[in-house]
Formats: sequence, structure tokens, C-alpha cells
Amino acid sequence: MAVEHVTFSITHTFDKDGYEIRGGLPSQLPAGVSMEIVITALEATGDPLDCTGCTSEVYGRPLNSPISDTLLGTGAVSGGDKNIITFTIAKDVIPEGWSLYDECRFTFKIYDSTHKEIVFQNGITIVSNNDAGDIVYPYTEDIAISTETYATPATLDNEDGMRTIYVNGTTVTLPATPSTCPGQILIIVAIGASSNVINPNSKTINGQSGNVSLNQYDSLVLVEYGGNWLNLNPTVTV
Repeated sequence: MAVEHVTFSITHTFDKDGYEIRGGLPSQLPAGVSMEIVITALEATGDPLDCTGCTSEVYGRPLNSPISDTLLGTGAVSGGDKNIITFTIAKDVIPEGWSLYDECRFTFKIYDSTHKEIVFQNGITIVSNNDAGDIVYPYTEDIAISTETYATPATLDNEDGMRTIYVNGTTVTLPATPSTCPGQILIIVAIGASSNVINPNSKTINGQSGNVSLNQYDSLVLVEYGGNWLNLNPTVTV
């Protein structure tokens, strides 16, 4: 299964000798995936670095290339001490073409009107998404199938890859045009005691139209095929 989303956590002390991240991101990152990079910012004293009101951005570029710094995503400040910055890079923002270069640099900028903190990390190789399945990270929590829980009616968006959908006593409507992400997989698990309903949104599941009601702890494994859905779980009859 291809990597679709990765999350990394970094703690960095901002002092005069600390502007290069040495123990941060892994040396290989896949192109095309969505990514969250959480930096816990500390002052040289070890105290939290207050980033209230700061703007935060992450840039990237292949080194030894004509490509200039490219804005990849932005960050949001959180935490009681306002020293946790979560940078979000959307899917397909890291170009596939960067895999042609030996080394890339990621630069994180945190600034307001009075000061600017900049940290960077070199030595990152972007791996073609076609080869991303060969990447193994040192801790499994860095790679996760996205999970979504719904307790009120909702309509799912199309997303490539695999997702786990928890339905908690409500109606979840499948994507309207599943063929735009061919082969997408939905693992749907009913966790509500009752009223767990899947609306196929005018499409079919195993050739059948109409809503599907699931008992608590029932599940469907849905794979997009030809613009409709196939259920691969034989224990639930659609």
C-alpha cells in the first residue's frame, strides 16, 4: 500500500547555534503525500518559546538546482504555552520531479513584526511516489491510514488511498463521484449501538442501490471500481 499521509514530531531549541535541525525529519520523504510536521519550540533556556501571533511557513527546494525556495505549507500555533507549531503540507504539493535531485532543504519560518526564527534541514531525499512503498520509518506512528469518526450526518470527500471511517449512530453518505479517485478504499466500521447507515449517493455497492444499515461492530470494506463500489467483506450482505 502506498504511503498517503505522514506525521512527524520535532523538538527544537532556538538559540544562536541551533538553526539547523539535525534530529528532525527522516532522510527520505515521499513525493506527493500529505504531511504534518509538528515542531515543539524551546528557547535556549529550555523554556517554551512563545509564538503567539506568529506567522509560520515551511519552504522547500532541491539543492544544486535552479529551483528557488517554494512555499509548501503553513503552520498553526497551539498548546497552552503557544510553542507548538503544526505545519501542514497538502497532498501533491511536494513535486514528483524533486526526486530527480540528490538532496533537498526544508526551511521553517516562524515570525511576527518584531522577530523571525528560521530553522532548516538539509540532506533530505525526495523519493518518487512510485517507489514510496519501499520507505520504512523508524516508528510506525509516523505512517497512518487516516481515520475519521462521524456522529452527525456527513458526506465523504474523494481521497486517494485507504481510510477508516467510524460511523457512530448516524448516516454517512459516500462520495458523489468516486471514479475521480480510482481504486480508493473505505474501511467502514459501525460503532454506534443503532442507526448506522451508509448512503451510496446514487451509486451501487456490489450492484445494489439504496442505503445499507449496519449493526454495531459490522464493517464494510469498499473499493471503488468503475464509478461504483465493491464490498470485500463477505460477512456483511448488501
